[in-house]
Amino acid sequence: SMTVDDITTSDQPDLTDGVESGVIVGEMKGNGHYLNHRKKNGDVIKVELECNKIEYESRAANLVLVNDVTEKLREEKRRKLLESVVTNTTESVAILDISPQAPHPRIVYVNGGFQEMTGYNEDEVRNRSLSFLTGEETDPEQMQVMENAIRERKAAEVELINYRKDGQSFWTQISIVPVEDSLGDYSHMVAIGRDITSRKESEKRLQESLHEKEVLLSEVHHRVKNNLALVSGML
Repeated sequence: SMTVDDITTSDQPDLTDGVESGVIVGEMKGNGHYLNHRKKNGDVIKVELECNKIEYESRAANLVLVNDVTEKLREEKRRKLLESVVTNTTESVAILDISPQAPHPRIVYVNGGFQEMTGYNEDEVRNRSLSFLTGEETDPEQMQVMENAIRERKAAEVELINYRKDGQSFWTQISIVPVEDSLGDYSHMVAIGRDITSRKESEKRLQESLHEKEVLLSEVHHRVKNNLALVSGML
């Protein structure tokens, strides 16, 4: 004896899962569309609705198929949020395919930050390994740490010298982490890079300054010692 109005509501379900505010409303999708339904317990869910005209007991009727898509939309919203973060971050992000089918840990995606940092676009680096960015000044021990992490599907962080497309070297801090799929396997890894050239140059200047001060202090100690020896001799 209930009507459709008894089930539908203008209230919006929470699709944020505690991540951010905002809801998805009134999307049209093919033959169906999304509506808000209120359940018997008061919860509001988002449903996909498809309606087909049929004949039932010699009368015209509507066969309505309703599918709860709340969780699907919540996951889609979360995925779009993560995609936006990866796409718009200024840090370098590269996704590597490390599945058994891959001939080697190959790049399948890089964001704008990677292209800005290295000078290479996505087409130029696709299917290549991260090692193509290294050169003669790259620390082989740090490279070995990263290669071991990829092989063992473990997280790692390294600092090494990479080379841009124009040949200019730069210091980068790379954090690499495995990504688990729905089956619990590690088929991809994400490498996040940060240009730390300015920090390394500051550290170098600081070390040089400390060395100069140590030399100066040593000379002062030497002169003071000679003066004390002279005073001692006079006494």
